[in-house]
Amino acid sequence: MPRFASAPALAGLVMVFVAQVQAQDGPGSSSFPTLGNGAPAKAAQEDAATPVPAAKPVEAAPAAEAQLFEATEELGLRNIPNAELPAINAEPLPKGTLVWMLRRDEAAGFSRVSVLGGIEGWVHASYVKPLGDGFAEVTGDKVAFRSEPDKSGWPVDRMRKGTVLRLLDKDEKGEWYRVLGSPAVGALVETAKLALVGGVPIKAGGELAGFDEGSDLAKRAAAQQATRLAAWEAQRERFRSEAEMNAALAALEREIADVEGSLDVEERRGDLAGLELAGAQKLAAGFHGKVEELAVTEGPVVDRLAALDQRLDKLALIRDAAIKQQELARTLQPHPAEAAAARHPDTALPRFEQSGWLRYRPGNYSSFQLVKGGQILCYVTCAKARYKLEDYVGCQLGLQGGTGFPDGADFKVVDVSKLFVLSSR
Repeated sequence: MPRFASAPALAGLVMVFVAQVQAQDGPGSSSFPTLGNGAPAKAAQEDAATPVPAAKPVEAAPAAEAQLFEATEELGLRNIPNAELPAINAEPLPKGTLVWMLRRDEAAGFSRVSVLGGIEGWVHASYVKPLGDGFAEVTGDKVAFRSEPDKSGWPVDRMRKGTVLRLLDKDEKGEWYRVLGSPAVGALVETAKLALVGGVPIKAGGELAGFDEGSDLAKRAAAQQATRLAAWEAQRERFRSEAEMNAALAALEREIADVEGSLDVEERRGDLAGLELAGAQKLAAGFHGKVEELAVTEGPVVDRLAALDQRLDKLALIRDAAIKQQELARTLQPHPAEAAAARHPDTALPRFEQSGWLRYRPGNYSSFQLVKGGQILCYVTCAKARYKLEDYVGCQLGLQGGTGFPDGADFKVVDVSKLFVLSSR
């Protein structure tokens, strides 16, 4: 945004919409019908505007002349032409404040003026489209510009579609924007408290041809606008910082989602012992570094990163357990010489407690049974977990180990101490 490099540049900033308002309403019209005492003719209505997807550029108005006034005493802004009611601005505008005349109501004794530098007010978020860099555009026609974030009161002014505003803040619910009105947005003041400074010609497109560069008037205008825009400049920097932060967080969330997708693929492979986690763990460490750089301590990205950490820890435990299980299974397999001896009758074999085919049948004492010829010879257990019995289901086995009978049972249970594979499945 220009910073008052010259008086014509300053004038162009503050008068973009004045000619359009004058051309539409005329210098002598009034937005509010009044009774004899200056009170509103009827109660306030709801905003008449309807949100639209986008606003078209406002066409340039023909050449005109705007009148510049100054306040001869402290100036209270009002939304209805009645001096008995309180002003809408908490602090009155100081004496000497420069204003543009938008409309005059001789009968009521009030004029609608635009304060050079803008008027603070509120507009419903439904009728505003943020443009970025601290600006917003009105997307409906006759949209209410209000002194408070509340639809029940009479609006300060109504804005045309395409009016550009400066964003200052939002209410807690995000339903209203606090804005700095453009030169097209005005409020009512007592005409008697205004003194004419001079007429300033306006070129088509809203450019001013007045304000001699370096003149006292140009300096006054620049100082007033700079003071009134200081808060907006600070807010605009906050908007920029927030936008950069949000963009960085969105990019980080996409990166986390990519890692989550890669872990989904790893899990679908089904090889738990072969889970490849090193790359994902390295990326997760990098994400933590970015979060620290952004100084973010809470929010969706922090929560998602914490969930990713938990998932990586869980998968690492599953992988390590699967690797240990494989190592244990290899340790408990019979020695090749023993397996070969079991397959050859002419080789001396140790004495077996039982020999038969191992099958799996869930039961009270054991889920493994040794059968031969369709008859159950015994139930099989392995208390010391030397063998993983499910790996031998369907094989013909020779068993050594302790034999016992559970209380009240008419079958025996062999607790395997050594196992020989006589034939495979």
